[in-house]
Amino acid sequence: MGSWIKLYREISDHWLWRKKPFSPGQAWIDILIEANHRDNKAWIKGEIYECKRGQSLHSVKTWGNRWGWSRQQVRTFLRSLESDLMIIQKSTNKTTILTICNYDKYQDLQPAKQPALNQHLTSTQPALNHKQEYKNKRMKEEEKEKIKKEKEEGDDMSGGLPPRTSVYSEIFLTFWDSYCKITKQISDMEPAHREWKVLNQEERNKAMENIQSYYEDCLRNKRPAKMAKTYLRDRTFNNDFRQCLGFLPNGKRRFAV
Repeated sequence: MGSWIKLYREISDHWLWRKKPFSPGQAWIDILIEANHRDNKAWIKGEIYECKRGQSLHSVKTWGNRWGWSRQQVRTFLRSLESDLMIIQKSTNKTTILTICNYDKYQDLQPAKQPALNQHLTSTQPALNHKQEYKNKRMKEEEKEKIKKEKEEGDDMSGGLPPRTSVYSEIFLTFWDSYCKITKQISDMEPAHREWKVLNQEERNKAMENIQSYYEDCLRNKRPAKMAKTYLRDRTFNNDFRQCLGFLPNGKRRFAV
């Protein structure tokens, strides 16, 4: 276990701490300081939010004001923390619920135990599951926002005609979710969707069926998995992913069944 120090929240009132802009390390410590150390509730813009231990209800704007950063800088920083499995974000229409992964590592309720001030998780699988869950929710939220925007644009241009339907079909979203979950590759959805639309139905079925086999082939050959758009564009799903066991007398390769 690494050494540690006591860090009082009052440090945020010191003139040295308030000097802006914050460094990334200072911003991370500020998140730890601002997180609830016990379950509580908060009233935000006419709505009650439950804020559990290890969570914060600060908005992107609030973090930006605290750190002397732009909103885009805050969003980029929080996404970096989330990709490193340090936090989990959940956006609402009023604020952002930020959950610190393994909060007890930093602020243990038991005084006899020393919190290891370590930004990396000792057990990543539970965090990965939560991250995937919130990633899927975020994708759906983005899809709803896109539909809402299309409706507003449609109302402006067509005098109130019914909104267009979603540009992403259910089968594509199923493919996207499966590919990201199995290969752990997270990329822009739109380029992959453009490649998906080029495929015929047989190719789409094959692309979905061979994700697991393709990823296992990548692991066997110690190479990184492709981004979804490249997997579709190169028709990688048409490859033979059976494991080669050697060669037959006629020179042909012998595969595992």
